[in-house]
Amino acid sequence: MIPYSTRVKIGIALLSLVTLNSTLRQSVSTLFHSRDLGQTHYISQYEQRFAEVKRCLPPNQIVFYVDDFDESPDQCDAFYLAQYSLTPTVLAPFDSKCGSAATLSSHNPRLILENFHDPQNDPYLLRLFPSKYFEGQTRNDRFKLESVHRVLRRDFGHGVRLYTVVDK
Repeated sequence: MIPYSTRVKIGIALLSLVTLNSTLRQSVSTLFHSRDLGQTHYISQYEQRFAEVKRCLPPNQIVFYVDDFDESPDQCDAFYLAQYSLTPTVLAPFDSKCGSAATLSSHNPRLILENFHDPQNDPYLLRLFPSKYFEGQTRNDRFKLESVHRVLRRDFGHGVRLYTVVDK
């Protein structure tokens, strides 16, 4: 039979292990949630890109939207975040797989919002968007709106510009 003091030591050790296990699980859970909070912080920073734009746009209006990630349907994160940031204004992607062409055919947007991303000026973009979005990115090659005559209305900085569509 194990002496009393040894049984107490084993009991304390087991109780400590159970407590440490619970604490360890809670710590891991907290780490994962804090990573999510970091992502939320980056979304808030992204929203700030459009704070001035939102004040300039009339609510409930459709606006053309162009960004430098519009090449494939799996790169629509910037469009969705811009739409979220500018609600109730409705963004209609111009020549992109991120939205519906039916939206454009039924309305004639008079504004174009251009949203280019430069992770050198805004490093948080690398944490917000997958790095594959920035591979081989060149502004001049990717933005093609030759068919639309436009006049710069306002440059908001950080690659965000608002244009007015003008009839030729």
